[in-house]
Amino acid sequence: MRVVNPETGESVTVSSGVLAGHDHDHHHGHDHHHDHDHHHDHDHHHGHDHQHHHGHDHHHHHGHDHQNNAPQAGLPFGGPWGAMPGMPPWAPTPVAQGPITWIPVPTAWLWQGGFQPFQPPAPPQAAPQDLRAGPRPTQVVQLEQAVLSKNDNLATRNRAELKARGVSALNLMSSPGAGKTTLLVRTIQDLGGELPVFVLEGDQETVFDADRIRAAGARAIQINTGKGCHLEADMVAQGIEALDPRQGLLLIENVGNLVCPALFDL
Repeated sequence: MRVVNPETGESVTVSSGVLAGHDHDHHHGHDHHHDHDHHHDHDHHHGHDHQHHHGHDHHHHHGHDHQNNAPQAGLPFGGPWGAMPGMPPWAPTPVAQGPITWIPVPTAWLWQGGFQPFQPPAPPQAAPQDLRAGPRPTQVVQLEQAVLSKNDNLATRNRAELKARGVSALNLMSSPGAGKTTLLVRTIQDLGGELPVFVLEGDQETVFDADRIRAAGARAIQINTGKGCHLEADMVAQGIEALDPRQGLLLIENVGNLVCPALFDL
């Protein structure tokens, strides 16, 4: 296998993972003497001969030989851009000690305080939910309990007041447009004055319903709740005081809503 050195442009032949031997000499103006020789079991072959001539000669002599044909175990270095700062992609780099080996490092090798296989963190897992458990019991916050408790106390007082006056009361609740006002108008007309009828008309804005009730022949007071979606016991208490019903029937038309009116006793 031929590998190009990215720094010098030279190509080398690699056999069994070991860098091939050279077929050219390095001449320098001075001698380097070492007590061991390098012997390699393969040569470099190029399309041309090159002789490096320098002002000095230098001979490498070593007292031992490297004859290993298999790469030595060690840590992999190099790799694509980003695997290690400053290193070219798939850079040939020596491994441990021994013959030079070229090892391309895949992108899975990243720096983590040492070279080791990179394991991406597992995505967070949502806690398992038992969908068969059904709805959990709801908890009423303390503030709501206090409000409802005060309203219930006022409603109890309203009952006592109406009983003392000899008045029966009905609280009409339904969704908007269900026909509460129409039912009241028809009831007033059918009674024909046999029984005194008094009406507390609950609405967020208008007074149209109270006008229809009066036209049918009953006394009525309009209670506008504004942004409120239901009547409350204190509103009814004020209506009773203003209407002053005696010995008859009090009909209360609540605001058109299916949720809030059911929570507040009147």
